[in-house]
Amino acid sequence: MLLSGDRHRGAIYSANPAALGEELWEFTSSSLNLPVGSGDRSADEADPSRRTGLYADPNFGLVDIDWAKKRLTLSLMDDKGGVIARQEAGWTGK
Repeated sequence: MLLSGDRHRGAIYSANPAALGEELWEFTSSSLNLPVGSGDRSADEADPSRRTGLYADPNFGLVDIDWAKKRLTLSLMDDKGGVIARQEAGWTGK
């Protein structure tokens, strides 16, 4: 799991590099104070590994971890606490 920001956009990505043996996730969120637009800006930036839209609205990220089930819930939230995008991911390692 990679957590990133400072792009003034939010999105969730995944890839399955053979060297890792399981899916790699990246969760990007920003910005609450300097949005660069509004709505889904996916057309601005093509990326086959993106699993959600590419959002320019004010946003922040929330990661919920269920250790027993080995599940993550990645939620991209708007500045009022509403869900913009959500993705579940799991892992198999220890």
